[in-house]
Amino acid sequence: MSHCSVHRLLEKRENGEQSKKDQETQKVLEEKNQQPAWMKKEIERKDHEITRTKIELQTTLSVLEKASDREVGNQLRLGQTERIVSQKERTIEEQKRIIQKQVILIHKLKDEKQLLSDQRLCKICCSEEIRVFPIPCGHLTSCRNCASNTHECPVCRKRIEKLESAFLP
Repeated sequence: MSHCSVHRLLEKRENGEQSKKDQETQKVLEEKNQQPAWMKKEIERKDHEITRTKIELQTTLSVLEKASDREVGNQLRLGQTERIVSQKERTIEEQKRIIQKQVILIHKLKDEKQLLSDQRLCKICCSEEIRVFPIPCGHLTSCRNCASNTHECPVCRKRIEKLESAFLP
């Protein structure tokens, strides 16, 4: 619309002469004048909405970052805990092997003790410890009571000439 036609429109308006076309043109101009205020309010509303959404997103992002940091910390602690547990399990397994070896050794020692104890018992009565040995052979076989009732060595069958006391540790 040229400057002249606007001038004419204004003159016609002043004169009260408005055609239908002029009325439509005036309506468009009024809408244009009103539209920026309406658009301004809508833009302000949208800006406010965008700002609120940005704040919500920043808050959510912050919460997620904190949760992520906690999760990373938890995973680190979990990893450390798993390593410690694994190390403890290996230590326990090693201690079990050591204990098993010690148990086997204890059984061997008990068996040896029993064997030594049995070796110190009289071969005749099997209840008293050996306290004497016969001369000439020297076999350690009898307690004093059983040896005094025998005339031959129970091992080699040699005649016992004399009994000597045996001192076993």
